[in-house]
Amino acid sequence: MTLTLADTWQPWHPSVRRGVLDEGEGPVDVFAVLAPWQPSGVARAREQAGRALTLEAPDILRLLDIRGHNQRVAYVYEAVDGIALATLTGPRELGHRAAAELLAATALSVAKHAHPGPEPEDVLLCRDGTTRLANFVRPFPGIGGPRAPGKGSTEATQVYRLGALLAYLLGGPLPTTSTPDAHEAAVRRAQIRAMSRPGAVFSESYGNWLRALLAWNPADRPPLSRVIDGFGELAGSTAGPTLRETCEEQFDAWMISLVGSDPEETTLPADWDSALAEVVNPLPTAEAGRRTLGDDQVMGDLTAEDDPTVDSELGVVPEYTPPSIIERGSIPVAVGPPAEVAAKRPSLPDGFLHDPEGETRTHVMSEPEETGRPAWLIWVGVVLVGLAVGMAFWLAFG
Repeated sequence: MTLTLADTWQPWHPSVRRGVLDEGEGPVDVFAVLAPWQPSGVARAREQAGRALTLEAPDILRLLDIRGHNQRVAYVYEAVDGIALATLTGPRELGHRAAAELLAATALSVAKHAHPGPEPEDVLLCRDGTTRLANFVRPFPGIGGPRAPGKGSTEATQVYRLGALLAYLLGGPLPTTSTPDAHEAAVRRAQIRAMSRPGAVFSESYGNWLRALLAWNPADRPPLSRVIDGFGELAGSTAGPTLRETCEEQFDAWMISLVGSDPEETTLPADWDSALAEVVNPLPTAEAGRRTLGDDQVMGDLTAEDDPTVDSELGVVPEYTPPSIIERGSIPVAVGPPAEVAAKRPSLPDGFLHDPEGETRTHVMSEPEETGRPAWLIWVGVVLVGLAVGMAFWLAFG
């Protein structure tokens, strides 16, 4: 059996690679997670995987094989058309009802297959609204999500992990805390983020369930069976689109935002010139290749006078250079006061100054008075200048 790996698969995790596994019966599309190589790495990993290699169910991501690949340990999974919850943040969020449905389905899978507790990258949401649970054994031991406080049972830890997953879906990651007060503050912030999201109202029952899953004392957390039933009922009483409806409407957009319009495309787009033009000139078509206003108040065209000296990395020469940011924000030279205003001689208005007796005085700029100088001073100056010039000439050439 041979394993051939290609590029990374962002819809799951940056460390996941797409690949093909040839088992002799034909090639099979797979996902592979590469772990660091260790002595007896493959045999040790197989031993730790144990039951995970035998699990096969519609609600889990099947682990097909663990093998060596280029001095790494490769965990080979079946490939599915799914997106990990770790990527569903920001504009790709789920609504309150869809999140409740997803948590109920995930809790059921955790209970059926004894998963240690899901993290956002362990749950894949498929196109039809179903979920796949992965990572029953982790390629990187010791690296996990938020640790459940207290030394409770395995079920209490699983419930806490489900609560952290719900908090992540409703508002972002839950920070790790070390004291009850800090933990209580973190849970309150998670509730506030959930309440501030647009869409359906975050009900009091919803908030109580979130607080119960994230209880500091393990004994205060509900059992898995109650979580499954409770979130099924909560999803039915919460307004908003269902998980299936959300996937039908948003799944293609999620996938395009992660891998592009064609997930199988690994080369440059066919219409690369158009793609390059969009990158080089982000302006609308009506403003493409324009500079600031000229004397005729019309946007001038740069295409005819531009020197094509800008080369891209692919050797494509654009037809024009985009206008600079300074040019786009420049003020046209025609803006300003008319020339007639500048031609007027400045003066103070009448009545601006008053003398002590109440009479108005107008300030008028006058010519400077001539100072009377004796005529003989002028001739003395001329003589002195002549003597100085003669002395300088004698010193230079005498």
